[in-house]
Amino acid sequence: MPHKLTGPLVRDLIVALLKDGELWQRPFVDAARHLLQVAVQHAHLSIATLWLRESATSSNLACVAAVDADKPGPGMEGQVIDGDSCPVYIAALGRYRVLPVNDVSQHADCQELLKSYFEPQGVVSLLDATLRHRGELAGVLCLEQRGQKREWSETEIGFAADLVDLIGQLWLFSELRRRGELQALLLSIAPELGRDHSVEQLARLALSKLLLFYPGMRAAFFTYNAQARVVDLVAFDGEGLEQVFTPERRRLPVEGTVSGAAIAAGHIVQIPNFEQSAQASTSTGKVAAARGVRCAVGIPLIHEGQAIGTVTLWLRDRNALREEDLEAFELIATTFSVALANAHHVIELRHRTLHDALTGLPNRHKLLLDLQELMNERNGQAEPAGMGLMLLKLRQLEQVHHALGRANGDRLVQLLASKADGLATSLGCQTYRLGEDELAIVNPGHLAPGMAREAANRIQEALQEPVELGGLTLIMRTRAGSAKYPDHAQSAGELLRCADLALQQAVETQAQRARYTPEMQGAGPKAMELLADLSRALEGEELQLWLQPKLSLATGQLSGCEALLRWPHAIHGWIAPDRIVQVAENGDLIERLTMWVARRAIAELEQFDAVGLGISISINVSTYNLMDVQFPDKLQQLLASHGLAPRRLRLEITETALMSDPARASEVVARLAGMGFAVEVDDFGTGYSSMAYLRRLPLAAIKIDRTFVAEMVSSEEDRLITQAMIKLAHGLQLSVVAEGIEDEATAALLRDAGCDEGQGWLYGKAMPLQQFLAWAADRKP
Repeated sequence: MPHKLTGPLVRDLIVALLKDGELWQRPFVDAARHLLQVAVQHAHLSIATLWLRESATSSNLACVAAVDADKPGPGMEGQVIDGDSCPVYIAALGRYRVLPVNDVSQHADCQELLKSYFEPQGVVSLLDATLRHRGELAGVLCLEQRGQKREWSETEIGFAADLVDLIGQLWLFSELRRRGELQALLLSIAPELGRDHSVEQLARLALSKLLLFYPGMRAAFFTYNAQARVVDLVAFDGEGLEQVFTPERRRLPVEGTVSGAAIAAGHIVQIPNFEQSAQASTSTGKVAAARGVRCAVGIPLIHEGQAIGTVTLWLRDRNALREEDLEAFELIATTFSVALANAHHVIELRHRTLHDALTGLPNRHKLLLDLQELMNERNGQAEPAGMGLMLLKLRQLEQVHHALGRANGDRLVQLLASKADGLATSLGCQTYRLGEDELAIVNPGHLAPGMAREAANRIQEALQEPVELGGLTLIMRTRAGSAKYPDHAQSAGELLRCADLALQQAVETQAQRARYTPEMQGAGPKAMELLADLSRALEGEELQLWLQPKLSLATGQLSGCEALLRWPHAIHGWIAPDRIVQVAENGDLIERLTMWVARRAIAELEQFDAVGLGISISINVSTYNLMDVQFPDKLQQLLASHGLAPRRLRLEITETALMSDPARASEVVARLAGMGFAVEVDDFGTGYSSMAYLRRLPLAAIKIDRTFVAEMVSSEEDRLITQAMIKLAHGLQLSVVAEGIEDEATAALLRDAGCDEGQGWLYGKAMPLQQFLAWAADRKP
């Protein structure tokens, strides 16, 4: 039996390939073919192929590498898919990062290739992962199966995405290496033009070299924009040209100019009687003729059949040039064309290495470069202008990937990044993408402190506006951390670290935004230290379970309570509950932690019974518990050993936990409900489930998240959303609990809307057991 492709195996494969020095030295096609062989071998595929677009303007895909498990040899290499004949398939590749198809004969995006490709090749299932360049489709990795139809797992889909990313890196590295080889060629032809130049540096060097051989001649170097039909002046050299090329004459239409004549002809054009030519009638031509120009030469710079620029020469002597001079210009044009194309490629490659492929935004490396450049500009100033950095974390993005698929998750990132960038740009700020779920905003100092805070609020609010995706309305939540130069740091790396510490603080305290303070340095305990401490705390008496009351909104009577975890750490003080759960999940302690909470809650239920308080306790259940099919039996046995009914222990589960693996979660929830446990959906409205999904689950209640409840009085939108959720839940025979009630006005609105239960500071904060019992005794009628 072949080994199943697992997450750890995928990670090991990708890491091994990244570390394979020989792989990175191979020609790109050989390296790609090796990766395809790895895919076929470890994913047990029939065929693996890599297709690249023939050109930036063509939708055709050419097969550059192929591995067929059944037919050794190059096979399909060299074949071309005509993009015009399969627009639906090409459009699908443009939409998805990864396109998994279990049955090509039934999938709408595959019908165009069914007869011409899939049936002749015997392909029944495919997994296509797209290669992108600056946000545009550049190619596709095709993993295909013959014979029995195949249902692609999330691990296999992730493997395809990782593999195409690695191919993209190899492609970039190959391009850089190819540029280096081209540099070496140029060095052998024209040493001074062979170095790595910007376009402006190249133009100035090219003109200075040209004028060494032709002193007294005047020359200008242009780049050509074919789409706009204009040439842009890059550099000029020669007496009097500053009067010809005034600032308003740096971009010229090609029609009627010397450059235009050369581009139209596709070869060198000489105009011996310039003052009598049509070109002399343009604004620049008139000035040149008035300054004694009698001969002009247009040299087109052509690379791979396309004009990319021109060099224009002006002479006072109409007979100064001979036939051999024009032949020399041909050679010069070839040298300059290659050098200019190389400069363009270097710019493009630098852009790719400094920008995120999915969103097109500058990346972490570019952020550090830009921050340091801004700081260097301020060095030496008596009072350097301030500069702000804000990091934004998109919460629960991983759950979106699981619930809606990676393609929708990537689309969501693109939408949010575009929204943040548009707003930031309008405020004079710059947006960067640092990681999967992290953006950065730099305020270079144009905004005053008050305006900067307002800008940060506007950006966060914009990112939290509803987004329609995958048939659902998503409301993303963000956390933010900010730091300022020169108040908090003197270098780019330090400033980024300070902002990161502030972001970590916001995440751990569940604050919307945190600003860096020096106390954050070293204040956060390292995860491994906390993991060891938590393991010991579970054995001893360090952890505490506090209780927050829940009341019937109709009667005002105590109806239950929620158990909330507390950890007064001996060194680090109170550890946030979310941080405790995060450490437990990452360190495989979550089962122990959940069962500790359940045991402590049962012990407190027994104390309730001792004083005649017959209410239930709600505890929170992790995503990891829902993935454990043994979890319901463990809880049932624990309650049975104490003689308690399952209805006394209510279980709160977040939407994201339900959607992480809907099939497995449904199975576990059904078993819990069948045993008599009341299962509630916690933080309802912040995740990605729908009522259509929830109605299929045997749930007892939903718990509306505090973010909707808190603004009900002041926000009509939140009030209407909350009222709608209550109505929908009651329509599904679900009870409704509202959390975060802090004032009587909010309680009244919820009561009028028919909400069943409520909890919040209006009624009581979380408190230790004895304090809770005293509070409950005081409220008895």
